[in-house]
Amino acid sequence: MNHLFHCLLLGTGFAYAQVPARVSGYARDRATGENLIGVAVVQADTGQGTATNAYGCYSLTLPTAGLDSVRLVANYVGYARDRWAAPCT
Repeated sequence: MNHLFHCLLLGTGFAYAQVPARVSGYARDRATGENLIGVAVVQADTGQGTATNAYGCYSLTLPTAGLDSVRLVANYVGYARDRWAAPCT
């Protein structure tokens, strides 16, 4: 089974718990490095999400509300589901 690879880029806004945080990155095939178009990237707790664009890039603005991290899930047809935590530090 194919596996997703994500590159997480943390935006500003994590310093204040009540300020929404931007989480962005790329979804790529681990074996080939190919950018994956249309990968669903969702915050596990709220279901808020987006899909990657034509370059494999995603960006989410998420409420942190005092959390240490946000849990994200990526789904793509033909690939194993990928889960990871984005730190809120």
